[in-house]
Amino acid sequence: MLSDFLEQYLRRPRWRAIKPEGLWNAFLRHAQPRELEKLAGAAWSTGLMQIACQMAISVHASGSTYSDRLPRILEESGHIDKAIQLYEYAAQNGDAPSMGRLATWLHDQEKHAEALVWERKASIKGNAAALRSAVDYLLAQQDVESALHLCREAADCGHRSALEVGAHILQINGDIEQSLKWYAEAAKEGEVGSPFYAGELLSSLGESEQAENWYIQASEAGDIRAMRRLAQYHQEGGDAELAIDWYRRAAVSGHPSAWGDVIDVSLEVDATGDSAAALLLQEEASGNEDVTHWLGVLYERLGKQEDAIEYYLESREWGEGNGYAKIGRMLERSGDYDDALFYYLLAYEEVDIESLEIGCELVRRLEGTDVALAWLEANVTVDSFVALVAGSMLEEEGRIDEAIKWHENAIEGGDTDSLLWGAEILARAGRIDDSLRWFWRAANAGLSSYRQEAARIFTEVGQVRLAKNIERYGWNSDGTVSHGWDLP
Repeated sequence: MLSDFLEQYLRRPRWRAIKPEGLWNAFLRHAQPRELEKLAGAAWSTGLMQIACQMAISVHASGSTYSDRLPRILEESGHIDKAIQLYEYAAQNGDAPSMGRLATWLHDQEKHAEALVWERKASIKGNAAALRSAVDYLLAQQDVESALHLCREAADCGHRSALEVGAHILQINGDIEQSLKWYAEAAKEGEVGSPFYAGELLSSLGESEQAENWYIQASEAGDIRAMRRLAQYHQEGGDAELAIDWYRRAAVSGHPSAWGDVIDVSLEVDATGDSAAALLLQEEASGNEDVTHWLGVLYERLGKQEDAIEYYLESREWGEGNGYAKIGRMLERSGDYDDALFYYLLAYEEVDIESLEIGCELVRRLEGTDVALAWLEANVTVDSFVALVAGSMLEEEGRIDEAIKWHENAIEGGDTDSLLWGAEILARAGRIDDSLRWFWRAANAGLSSYRQEAARIFTEVGQVRLAKNIERYGWNSDGTVSHGWDLP
């Protein structure tokens, strides 16, 4: 009975629970159409694409018109007529993504006029991808007028981003005056990126003064790219004071690297760093906690290690995640390896996984691989990333079984991502059958990327046909790779 299967198999830990063919067949025979659609999606994600397609065909035969993953499954398995029926039904009922997908298929069949009808409908519903697809096709046909008309129609229906698309069409066709008018209209309608793009256009033409006006407008709307561009203008023009001011505005508004620019320009003017420190300290005093980290950066650049450490540690109190890592790198450069490793571990505990790799490589360089592995075991809990660091070192030395053991330990601890890393190591070692078993386990663990990863890795190691079969046809329920569609 179906309930017996569920009780027996679905209570196991998920990554261990390889569902037998009988369970899927029971679903196929007994599940209701709506539930069967969901199960088809689950089977497809697991790589059981033959079973998924059988379920999809069964649902379609029942007359169900619910459209989610079902039409994609039917399409990819070659049941184009059934898929198109569902796309058409959903599109006719106003589903914009289905309109776009239907249009894509019609373009593939060179039914371009029909495709454009659906792309127009999707565009005026706000489907940006459909608008761009239609525009690309029309431009390829050199039908600029129709492309602009479609953009205008979509914009008139309230989809203001279409104005930017139209402006770009005009720009690439050399109609600068009209392009700027469309950008201006888009900006008026609230499309905040348009003034910046207009500034970029004018800047590329050498119209610096006009470009600056657009950048100022964009900056007033909060565009940090424009603020930084204005800072660069003033820096190139030799006005360091204005450059620093605009970099500071960009930094305060959230630009990730603008405080670094403030430091760079300030040090060009005052190599002692006093001016930069004064500005950052003033900003910190006003309540801006972000600059604490940048004070550490400044003092590190000035060679004032103790001051830099002080501010990096203080920045940790405000949630700056890489302060420990910065200290570790600084101490490593100065040869203070024990303290550097201490801070690398602290950084790793704050989810800076790269620091663990850097620390491990430092130990390996000083003491060798086995000591580095012992350092890992003594200091961290094995998860997929730790196993990746250890496994990479061991793989370099040809110690494949030991590398796999690290990944098995991570999996035993509940981190199933190691299934993909282990499969990759085995494939590179030429152990294709073992690698396939690990990918099959990954599929049953619910790792949705396993099919793409398997195709990539097997292609890299020269197993191109195997890669294509996995990507196209998936698995049989016994864990073997399918080699084609065997469907009703």
